Amino acid sequence: MNNAGIFIPHPITGASYEQWQAAWQATLAVNLTGAANVTWCAVQHMIAGGGGRIINVSSRRRLPW
Repeated sequence: MNNAGIFIPHPITGASYEQWQAAWQATLAVNLTGAANVTWCAVQHMIAGGGGRIINVSSRRRLPW
């Protein structure tokens, strides 16, 4: 099981476009791409070991805007 995630505050009314984009890129890199990468790596070991299960856990946070 894996559970990793980040949230970088970037209020749309207080962040520049560059800050907004950087926050989203970092968030997607960890929360989406990171989970996909660790899943791919785990599957390589699971195939060699005869199988298994992968559980990805996520959560959400209510944004203030």
